[in-house]
Amino acid sequence: AMMAGPVTSVWKGKASAEYELTKDPKPLLIGPNNSFENLDKELVIIRTYLPSEAMKARFRRIISELDDREVIISTSEHSDKGVWLTSNADGTKREVAGHMPPEHYVPMMQREFEGHAQMMKEFGPRVFVYTDEMVDEKFPTMKALPKLPIHLYGTQWYDAPYGKLFFNEAMRMAIDQYTERTHLIPNKGVWMIVDDVEYTGSWKKLLNKYNLEGLNATQYEQRGGTLVSADNKPSPWVNEAYWNRFTSAAFRNNYVKGEHVYKHTEQVVYYSSRFLEVLNKAMHDGVHAQSEIGTGSICKWNDCQRYNISYDYDLDNAGFFTNMVKEIKPEAAKARVEELW
Repeated sequence: AMMAGPVTSVWKGKASAEYELTKDPKPLLIGPNNSFENLDKELVIIRTYLPSEAMKARFRRIISELDDREVIISTSEHSDKGVWLTSNADGTKREVAGHMPPEHYVPMMQREFEGHAQMMKEFGPRVFVYTDEMVDEKFPTMKALPKLPIHLYGTQWYDAPYGKLFFNEAMRMAIDQYTERTHLIPNKGVWMIVDDVEYTGSWKKLLNKYNLEGLNATQYEQRGGTLVSADNKPSPWVNEAYWNRFTSAAFRNNYVKGEHVYKHTEQVVYYSSRFLEVLNKAMHDGVHAQSEIGTGSICKWNDCQRYNISYDYDLDNAGFFTNMVKEIKPEAAKARVEELW
């Protein structure tokens, strides 16, 4: 069975009983003779990192409302190899790599360990944890990309975890971890919901509206599949030049066409089963890009159908209230959205 996440040896002596019991949960379902079976319903992946109590309350609401789907929670943690600064802001490699000192690194690891133990206590086998090293093992071509420097601790710059930029690779980790643990293959498409999104309507109605059946889009599974997101439209490559240094040559050579890429926002995204196959093949072929510009571009140039969630009905006035609302309640979000409208 796949472990919920790597158990960092630094904290082994401090592990809670709950963490020890849930770090390698028994599979939810195993087919006969250890075989794999189709999930036969949509998989929903909530992506998070050390979520607040308000975020976890939203997770519980999503799980409750989407009782006809499989909902899991994916998060990342740092390995015991340390935290480094290997790249400059222009994407060039630093001659001497910086290293987070123990007085910062050790408390950060402690927070992650305790936070993940608590998540597993609250959400059990729904929780899946990965590291950047696991991503590198799955997609070795990622190792050649420079790391994006970010303010990871105070005013100090360090390499951003892959999950900050590469949502598709992070999603694939969660999908494969789920299949390894349960022996169930998501064959009805996968939803991604980020942890700071609020929706004041019914999650079930929203997802039903924008899945293959709701969009009457099943025919595209015979082509490149379907991608549903928001603001998916062409963007001049010159406007996205900052990401040039953090994309692979395979992406730049094959998916920057007519000096444009296809960019979207990704608070809520639906990947059909066929598009997941296309996306997975592209990543294994070395195609990697910051996912706001990568996902739509890979879809566009692989005969995949793109749909946008409607601003008239499902964003703004009628529903979404995203980012900077970690502590806001749905009722307050709705009132605020209507005020803005």
